[in-house]
Amino acid sequence: MKKLLLILLCLPMIGFGQKCKYQKNETDKFTKSEIKITKEKIIWKNPMGGNTLSFYVSSVDKEKFITIRYSQGSVFTVKSGESLTLLLENDESVSLITDNSVVSDYSGSSWFAYTTYSIPKNSISLLNQYNVTDIRIKTSDGYIDKEIKGKKQSRINEHLKCID
Repeated sequence: MKKLLLILLCLPMIGFGQKCKYQKNETDKFTKSEIKITKEKIIWKNPMGGNTLSFYVSSVDKEKFITIRYSQGSVFTVKSGESLTLLLENDESVSLITDNSVVSDYSGSSWFAYTTYSIPKNSISLLNQYNVTDIRIKTSDGYIDKEIKGKKQSRINEHLKCID
């Protein structure tokens, strides 16, 4: 009877624990670097179809990154040195820079690109503390602004906690 009571008391803690899903969670056998990559999650989707914005976060030892996958109906380019700006729920913003140039690829009916941005240590505490309400991707043609709604606002925050 005591065991049953103990199990029942522990169920709420088990049921509401953080559920991290990984593409990769391992230690490199050559460098001994710890590598974590979360599964990709959609944070914005055009209700009429086509355009989507998804992300995953990764870490190699203590360095952290966010990779954004954006798709739209026309070709676009993100150049090295361009920014990803995340507007937080407290009205602060975090700007991240990419080191790579990327030209979108065509697949089916849309153009898409994966772009990786380094997350500086001083930005991680803000991103862990506050949800992301809006995203701005700087491209060679201008800006792509997307509003993140509802429970999707906490996804970046949740994924970052998975790679700490």
